[in-house]
Amino acid sequence: MGSLTAGWTMPTADGTDGQVMKTDGSGAFTFVDPGSVLTAGEGIDISTNTISGEDASDSNKGIATFNTANFANSSGDITIKDGGVANAELVNSSITVSDGSNSTATALGGTITYAAGEGIDVAESSGTITVSGEDASDSNKGVATFNTANFANSSGDITIKDGGVANAELADMAANTIKVRDANSSGVPSDKALATTEILIGDGTGFTAASLSNDATMTNAGAVTVTGIQGTAVSSTAPTNDQYMKYSSASSEWQMVTIVGTDKLTTKGDLLVYNTVDSETRLGVGTDDYALLADSGATNGVDWKQVATDTIADDAVTGAKISFIDDSIAATDTHIMVADGTDYNNVAVSGDISLANDGTAAIASGVIVNADVNVSAAIADTKIALGTAIQAYDADTAKTDVDQSWAGTQRGTPSVVTDGTLDLDTANNFKYTPAANDDLEFSNETAGQAGFITLINPSAYTISLGSEVKKGASWDVSTAGTYLVSYYSDGTSVYVSASEALS
Repeated sequence: MGSLTAGWTMPTADGTDGQVMKTDGSGAFTFVDPGSVLTAGEGIDISTNTISGEDASDSNKGIATFNTANFANSSGDITIKDGGVANAELVNSSITVSDGSNSTATALGGTITYAAGEGIDVAESSGTITVSGEDASDSNKGVATFNTANFANSSGDITIKDGGVANAELADMAANTIKVRDANSSGVPSDKALATTEILIGDGTGFTAASLSNDATMTNAGAVTVTGIQGTAVSSTAPTNDQYMKYSSASSEWQMVTIVGTDKLTTKGDLLVYNTVDSETRLGVGTDDYALLADSGATNGVDWKQVATDTIADDAVTGAKISFIDDSIAATDTHIMVADGTDYNNVAVSGDISLANDGTAAIASGVIVNADVNVSAAIADTKIALGTAIQAYDADTAKTDVDQSWAGTQRGTPSVVTDGTLDLDTANNFKYTPAANDDLEFSNETAGQAGFITLINPSAYTISLGSEVKKGASWDVSTAGTYLVSYYSDGTSVYVSASEALS
């Protein structure tokens, strides 16, 4: 052995085969078995000089072999074989099929069969199972559609339509029968047979089939023959014109008889009346517009007469019934009756006079005009109403048809306008200020009227003249400024002259 570092203590004897040297941490070495210095983990066993794996178990991790029935090994790559897991090795190795009442467990790998029942078909293709309904038939239950001629569908609720069952779809009935409910309660109908000429008669509890009998019979064509009245036969002899039916106790039947008599009516409008002398007698037609009135003194008790006025009740005849009086003749307060050439009208007095219901008439104040006054009449001043039509007398009032001397100042107040059409009925003097280009013209021209116009042109507006206005060559008022324009009218044209602009 080579040199040793001072302080180490080496064993003095050789160890056994397989042993190793172990230090105590203080420099002393001894020979020991390897198992005494190694600690075995889970799945590892150490025995003397041998380290080996423990067998794996349900509670211990360890080494194991892989059963070739279940596993395949390729260079240490362990895989589960196809088919390597048997049903018995699975926790759930079967599938349970149940119909809700019965159950059957089928092992994996087994076969579950879907069997078709009545009306159901089952088919399998490439792993897909198709369950379908068979068409319904007379001999097989199955699926069906509902013909819309017979059935109605609302969210899967199938009902028979009103009128959805045709006569041809009803079950055959016995010959000469009709379908009725032959009872006084609701329930199933039945077929009721009718023989020839029979009709169906309800009696409150059902129906009776019977033929007409006793006073009337009926053929199967519906023709009804009356053979009696209240159980008594009617003669089979056919009646003739104007005959009457009369009962004969000797023959015990109703017979047709003829009553012979004289026709007392001879003329249109004749009446048949009764009197105590001649019994039924003829009363000839009366005079036009006469009325048939009761008359106890007449032979027949009635006679054609005019209506006597003393027989008419007071107020019984209205104005509408009198040809020359208007329909409205009510006694209205203060109204009078006025003829219009056709009849009389019920009207109120109006206009210049009024009428009280005691007959007092009054003339309204100020309604009498000059034409109403006789030229020789003298009317007191107090009877004349002064106003706009009649002015109070004034000796200083100017007269227009004679020459006048003016002792006082006379002025014509100017009319202020912005429109170039000057109305000579409003004034004779004007103050005219245009607001834009304008036409100077006149209306209501009167022969002899003259006056002045103060024309103020603020912005050099162009002032044109109407066709009736006549001017001189020097006329110019379209420059801004104030002009004095004089005018004269001859009734057709108006002649104007303007000053220069005044400052």
